[in-house]
Amino acid sequence: MKTGAPMRRILTLLAVFTVIAFVLIVVRETAAVVTLARDFHPVAGQVTLWTFVSVYGIWTVWETAIRVMTRKGKTAAGRVAAFLRGGPAGSAV
Repeated sequence: MKTGAPMRRILTLLAVFTVIAFVLIVVRETAAVVTLARDFHPVAGQVTLWTFVSVYGIWTVWETAIRVMTRKGKTAAGRVAAFLRGGPAGSAV
């Protein structure tokens, strides 16, 4: 077992927990805004829901496209992989 393996495992679990918590908060708040709009008018609730879904979808596609076009995702993934293998910080694969 490597020296930093337990710490790396703890940090990975913490990062996964943080991402899951963030996603749950976003979903909960989106549902609250859609419910508020639906209480105002049923059509407003549907419009709000599909607006949020569209914005989240477009944002995800946009961020993915930027990473692919600039190749930042590949180098960042290489740095993360090197870190997880215990390589020097900042080195890309």
